[in-house]
Amino acid sequence: MNAKQKIRKANLSKWADLVHDQQASGLTIKAWCDQNNVSFHAYNYWKHILKEEYVNSILPEIVPLSKPEVIPAQETDSQLELRELRDSCDSYNPSQTITVSIGDVRIEIGSAASDKMITNIIKAVRYA
Repeated sequence: MNAKQKIRKANLSKWADLVHDQQASGLTIKAWCDQNNVSFHAYNYWKHILKEEYVNSILPEIVPLSKPEVIPAQETDSQLELRELRDSCDSYNPSQTITVSIGDVRIEIGSAASDKMITNIIKAVRYA
């Protein structure tokens, strides 16, 4: 582990303790920050970073690495949509877009989207 990684790890540990202290205090974030001479913006920044670190640590467990092999005989609408999406991915054309709809939210992912962007979209939808 290099020096930069050690500093980041120390900062994450420090801010994890501070976030825990704030949550245990029963005070609002703003009131706790004022009382403890902590920048409100720094607090929110590090809380966001801590959430990202957590998501990144569990992401391999929540993103399937292979397609399921068995399709149930009686498919629900969502299972049918998933199967159709999976089938369309088998014949994916890079000039096409993929559209994911959840309720009123519609996400279109074009061929120019990077793997990192797609991963961030999955995280955002998963933890929204």
